[in-house]
Parts: sequence; structure tokens; C-alpha cells
Amino acid sequence: MFGSDTISKVLCTVVTGIGTYLVKVLHSRSRKRQMREMLYREVSENYYKITVHIARCLSISGLSEGEPLRFAENLGLSFKFWNSYNSDESRKDLLFELKDIAVIASIYEKLASIGTDSHGYALVRGKVAAAEVDDSFLDGSLDRELYQTVSSKQAWDYIAILLNGERKSYRYYFNPLTRPVR
Repeated sequence: MFGSDTISKVLCTVVTGIGTYLVKVLHSRSRKRQMREMLYREVSENYYKITVHIARCLSISGLSEGEPLRFAENLGLSFKFWNSYNSDESRKDLLFELKDIAVIASIYEKLASIGTDSHGYALVRGKVAAAEVDDSFLDGSLDRELYQTVSSKQAWDYIAILLNGERKSYRYYFNPLTRPVR
């Protein structure tokens, strides 16, 4: 009688411990998934804003009005989720466990540089940020399926054109030596 009672207590403790562990693992996975979705959505929105703004600045009317010189003004990039996850110590640990955090961090670094008073033009820094996103899709570093799921139709369509080979990455236009001579 004494032995079966002890075994029941130990077994109950072990099962409770395993259950608690599984709940923590599942909760952590759920938080990571949600975190990735929010960061991908924010990257998508920022990328779309930049690409539309680049096109507007380089249009004939944009050039005539000097828009490239005021590229960073009223761009409206959002860093809400990145800053939230990056500043909260409890979330920061989860953030840096994401499998594609290096790529995401690099993209956010380029996005943040657009509005700084760094040397050079904000328009060029905007193109560098757009190139970072383009190249991350072309080399498979960003999850295409997740990006498509969380992006607006227009944002995804612009990436799909890149992936289908119908347009070049913004990086292509940085070095004239990489382009064929006409």
C-alpha cells in the first residue's frame, strides 16, 4: 500500500512537470510565430512605402519638385513592433531565437538609416533598404509564404514580380559595372 501511494505521487508530479514543460514550449512557439508575423508585416508595410516613395521621387514631377532631396520627410516608416520586441527584455530573448533574426535585424538597420543625418542622400539609403529586402527574398533568407500571408496584395505583387524575374533587385542599379553595356 505504501509503495503504490508513493508511486502515484511521484507519477503525478512527473506528469504535472511534463505537462507544464509542454505548455511552456507551446506558448513559446506561439509567441515566436506571432512575433515573426508582426515583424514581417511591419517590414512589408515599410518596404511598400519605400518603393512607392522611390517611384514618386524619381518621376518627372517628383524630380522637378526636388522630391529626392526630401526623401525621408513624411515617409512614415513604422518601427513599432521592432522597438517593442527589442526593448522589452522578456521579449528580447524570444526575438533573438527567431531563425531569421539576422536578416530581419539587417533590414531594420537599413530602414532606420534612411531618416538619419548620415552622409549621402536619404533616397540612396532608401534604395539600399529596398535592396536588402529584395536580396533577402532572392537568396531565400526571408520566408516567402509568411510574407505573402501578412502582406497587402500590392506589396506581395511587387515582390512576386521580382521573384518571377520581371524586375531586378534595387541592388542591380547600384553598380553600373554589373549592367550590360548598350
